[in-house]
This record gives sequence, structure tokens and C-alpha cells, in this order.
Amino acid sequence: MKLASDRAGPLLDRPDPAVRLFLLSGADNSTSRLHAQRLLTALGAEKIATSGAQLKGDPGWLADEAASLPMFGGKRLIWVEPAAEDSVAAITAMLELPAVEAPVVAIAGALRKDSGLAKLADGHKLAVHIASEPQTARQQVGAILELGRAEGLRIAPDLAERIAEEAAGDLILVRL
Repeated sequence: MKLASDRAGPLLDRPDPAVRLFLLSGADNSTSRLHAQRLLTALGAEKIATSGAQLKGDPGWLADEAASLPMFGGKRLIWVEPAAEDSVAAITAMLELPAVEAPVVAIAGALRKDSGLAKLADGHKLAVHIASEPQTARQQVGAILELGRAEGLRIAPDLAERIAEEAAGDLILVRL
């Protein structure tokens, strides 16, 4: 299933346990990373980081890690960044497992229309593809105001505009 970034909030805040893959793509990597962080928080999970290049070298690792039980209990989220076409074999193997213990979030950046990774996520019932487009200045200000509210802060709109300009729209930098 493919969703636009602005419609992904409910899914990120209350993730469906049946979803094994959250593919986050688009030219706006900071929004994709914020979505991944939001998912990590909602799951109350530990982040297990890897990259597409590592998966290319050992495509079975992802399936093994996703299926394994954590040694000390707790939830895990496997974070693949950057994910690219070289991740397709590993992600396919993980999606074909009968069950998994840890879902995967893959941050891919901008993908071509003929991307195997996008086609895999768009066509699989256990995957969600969230596409993030670059935000307008108004959307950036709104995101900054929302980030402030989530931290218990009330930010004046003119200050939010200045923050957006100074951070050049990088919401990860704003969050720091």
C-alpha cells in the first residue's frame, strides 16, 4: 500500500502489527527520518541499524534478525538507511517469512518510478510505502509548530518561520 506523507500519521502513531515493512521514500529525507523516529517511539522499540550495502553483502541477515527473539526481551525496529535497489533481495526474504518479531523501516530517499524496492512495497500486503515530497515553507512552519507542541512548547509562528529558514527546511536539525 502506498500513502502520501501527510496521511501517514495515524499509521505511524498506531502501527498495524501485521505490517512488516515501512518503506519511506522521497526527496525529503528529513521527513522520512522523522516518520521513522515517530514509528520507533510508537512501538517503544530499540533501533537496530543497518544499511542497504550491508544487506547486499549478506541478504539473509535481515530475515534472520527480523525473525529472531530479542535476548533480553523488548521490541525492536530494524532501521535500514540508506535502502536502495541492493536491498530488494534481503527485504523480499524477510517478507516471505511465516512470521517476524521485528518490523523493518527502510529509508530510501528518492526512488525512480521503475524501482524494484517501490514495486515490492507497493504490491505487498505486509508492506506500506510512505512517499514524502519536499515541504513548502508553510508546511515546514506547521511541522515546526507541531514538533514544539509535542515537546510541550508554544512557538510563535514568526519564530517558527525563522527556524525553518535557518534550518533550510531540515526538520531533523530543527528537532535537535
